[in-house]
Amino acid sequence: MGKFSKYVGKLKFSVSGTDFEIDFKVKDRIALAEAYDNRDQAARYSKLILVCHNLIKNSYPEENDEEIDSFLVRNIEQFLVEILISAGLTTKEEQEKLRNEVIKKNQDL
Repeated sequence: MGKFSKYVGKLKFSVSGTDFEIDFKVKDRIALAEAYDNRDQAARYSKLILVCHNLIKNSYPEENDEEIDSFLVRNIEQFLVEILISAGLTTKEEQEKLRNEVIKKNQDL
């Protein structure tokens, strides 16, 4: 085993009762960062869905594209949060804090 073998593996999490083991490589992290970097909200959302679709398809090539898209339409936010947490890009606590801030902001409107 190599020096960095402890870092090799899949991101494991569950969304809406569906268990995932996602291959997450450096290229995926770059694609995710590039999607988030887009200032246009519609374009960002579109790119994030595409990144997530590709993550699922690369990890589960036998799955149907239409079914993956349907899953993402209903679960994109939670799927993204789980990817970000599993990849070490955020924590559950940070995500909960952000969620509470958004709820408070919406209540103040």
